[in-house]
Amino acid sequence: MHISLEHSTSSPLPMRLACCALFALLARCTAFAQNDGTLDPSFGIGGIVTTNMGSLDDFGFGIALQSDGRLLIAGVVGTGATTNDFGIARYTTSGLLDLSFGGTGKVVTPIGALDDQARSIAIQPNGRILVAGHAFLSSINSGTDFAIVRYMQDGSLDNSFGTGGKVTVNIALNNDAAYAIGLQDDGKIVVAGTAYLNSIYQVAVVRCLENGLLDGSFGVGGKVTFNFGSNTSLATSVSIQDGQILLGGYVYEGSDLQFALARLSENGSLDPSFGSGGKVVTSLGPGGDLSHGMVVQGDGRILLCGQTAIGGDTAIAIVRYNSTGILDSSFGNNGVVVWNVSNVSDEAWSIKTQDDGKILVAGSSGFDIAMIRLFPDGVLDNSFGTAGVVLTSYGQGSSRANAMAIQDDGQIVLCGGSQVGSGADFIVTRYKSNLASSSTHGFEIQKPLVQVFPNPNNGRFTIVLDGSAQVNTLRLFDSSGREMRVEKVMGSISTEICYELRAGHYLLEVISNHAREVHQLVVH
Repeated sequence: MHISLEHSTSSPLPMRLACCALFALLARCTAFAQNDGTLDPSFGIGGIVTTNMGSLDDFGFGIALQSDGRLLIAGVVGTGATTNDFGIARYTTSGLLDLSFGGTGKVVTPIGALDDQARSIAIQPNGRILVAGHAFLSSINSGTDFAIVRYMQDGSLDNSFGTGGKVTVNIALNNDAAYAIGLQDDGKIVVAGTAYLNSIYQVAVVRCLENGLLDGSFGVGGKVTFNFGSNTSLATSVSIQDGQILLGGYVYEGSDLQFALARLSENGSLDPSFGSGGKVVTSLGPGGDLSHGMVVQGDGRILLCGQTAIGGDTAIAIVRYNSTGILDSSFGNNGVVVWNVSNVSDEAWSIKTQDDGKILVAGSSGFDIAMIRLFPDGVLDNSFGTAGVVLTSYGQGSSRANAMAIQDDGQIVLCGGSQVGSGADFIVTRYKSNLASSSTHGFEIQKPLVQVFPNPNNGRFTIVLDGSAQVNTLRLFDSSGREMRVEKVMGSISTEICYELRAGHYLLEVISNHAREVHQLVVH
């Protein structure tokens, strides 16, 4: 790779006029276009709904869409100084609380004496609603147990499930915590999390029959425990494919936390054809990696999302594996994408794929809800939000997205928690997506010639060239059309170029041997 840098003082009048016209067009588009990632004003107030569920802090952790488009959010409801309960809210398609659910649109269910936390939700084919998490059953017992609750479609407890609609499962003597639920095609219910056994936390999985009884054909008495590695292990996500159970999470190996993945066969044993003995552990770097979300693509490839430590902060991390647990080298940097949304801690909690193959990742950046979109190969999609990133703030406090769903019309819905006054409430946000009208009409969607990030920022940009694009020239113009820099690029090897700019608006013209594109750069 050879790059020659030329400072130019020439300013041909046609180019100045073209740049000024282009800046005007970009400003018009910014003002009037409804790009993918724009908050949907037809939902709630300006695309945002908050719901006070209890007297203290409420956090939404699970999301599910009914076949009629109504939206269910499950989470933790603060009901007292030392007590939390399971909570569910149901909303209409416009974001109003659905009064046909529990009479108020909200249902709060106590299970144990103290700390009950709902962390995941699923809808059965018959419309009944399953919520999984953990419950502190006694003030005498110092630990929690897995808890599963089933509701009828109107929000009432389903008495045909467990005892009065509730099932609790004790795995270890102390802390058992469930974080994810999955449904098998045969109706069996899989719940995954962690249990404190032999002085360390281990992955714990239980499987129940449709009526809530433990499935004796799974593991030992319906329970499976194991470690991803040699130390503390947690399962935070589950996906069921062809009867096999995929578990995503993290493990403490050596002095660092690392991404982890495992696959169980139908009877609960580790699948030896996956990874190494049924397990995969991936280190993204020193400092600690946490995996929170998982999705399996239509071709069987597996995506995990979470965070990785960088310096004193964290960045969003996405890892892709093929169907046998091997890192997918066609994605990002040898299967890994790490993205700093801002100069604060960034986290990813949920990941989904759109029908066009693009990848959505949601979580938080500092005090804001954050979402990014990637092309299928891991390149940031600059057509989404602002240069591939959407940030949503609410009120004066912090907000975070914990779960995501994609509606049949392509609209994107996030749920989580938001600080409101002295407490926190459920927050639900919905974003526009033009997926339904973004047909390629027989033409291949072209990946951008370059990536520009972060954009906007405080003046330092990184330009990443697509190694296959044969980019020949990069030209940088200020808002008056004055050409500031020219980069001559020889060859097609991927490289990075850094620009440091003062506050203002700039245009970057990219010319290859087959295409030309223009990017707007914004410096705060």
